[in-house]
Amino acid sequence: MRRTLLLAPLLGALACGGGTQVQARGAAFALSSKEIGLATEYERGDPRPADAQERCDYWTKRREDANGNHVIGLFSWPPSYFEGLRAWTEAKKGEACDAAKADADAKAAKLNEEARVAALEEARREHETRDERAWAAAKASECAMAATEGACDGLTAYLAIVPNGQHASEAATALQLARPKLLELRQRREEGDRQRAVEAVRLEEAAGFRVSNPRAVLDDASEGGPTSPGRYLKVAFDVTAVRAIARGVTPIVRAACQVEDKRMVDVDAALDPHLYELAPGDTKEIDAAPYLKKSLLALPSRCDVVILKATGLEATGSIVHSFCFVPGQGIGEGGCAP
Repeated sequence: MRRTLLLAPLLGALACGGGTQVQARGAAFALSSKEIGLATEYERGDPRPADAQERCDYWTKRREDANGNHVIGLFSWPPSYFEGLRAWTEAKKGEACDAAKADADAKAAKLNEEARVAALEEARREHETRDERAWAAAKASECAMAATEGACDGLTAYLAIVPNGQHASEAATALQLARPKLLELRQRREEGDRQRAVEAVRLEEAAGFRVSNPRAVLDDASEGGPTSPGRYLKVAFDVTAVRAIARGVTPIVRAACQVEDKRMVDVDAALDPHLYELAPGDTKEIDAAPYLKKSLLALPSRCDVVILKATGLEATGSIVHSFCFVPGQGIGEGGCAP
């Protein structure tokens, strides 16, 4: 028992031996002589300079080590003698891991900035590509000539697609310069439409009937028709009586189709249309088939089709209606463009 009593003061004296202060995270920590030796060893092993995360991992491990027993000299000292070491290593871990987090945040911010810059650059390239494609499709030279009402539609579309494009100022100037000519073309067309409408009414009044809803298709002349190969024109339209129609009045269809370098003309009449049976306001569908007897041996590029008022099967008469048929595109009112 006496030996035990003598040992206790000795251990206390060793535990309270001289110490010093160390710094971490802006604070001072008083360490005993036992702790300062371990702290010196820990500092010596600090992987500095190193990756910030590596230092965070290192001091996290040292903080765990500070929780255990430590052998100093001949004795193994329990954790209760190393409270200062634990506080200091906790601060060192916080200091290192704060730096690791700041480094990671900086790297993430850099990557985000690089991604943002790359996205902006990609958007800029896409905008420039779209701009140049739209400008090429705009056909500014056609607008400069302003030969048709739609000559500047491409420039209008360009400004709608890329209103702030590289050629926006050029497009706006071209549209401004072309506007008087486009207005003149529109006014001419509207006047032409008005005159044609007046003429159509006059022709209808003269003929006694009105033609509407014209249709036309090319068909194979060899199927159920003549033995000669080729195509013929199937024409259909509606006839509406404007007033009582005299017996014998017949609609005749005259077609002039451009086949390669030749202009081929043929005439056909509806069989027994009996227009005289129509009361004013009544409508009847009429069919005719130019080129059925003498077929077209090649695909026509366009066909001028005129509907005449005739008596019997005469090949001439007064014009009632006309339209232009372009295979694959359809029908337009009036004659075909040259």
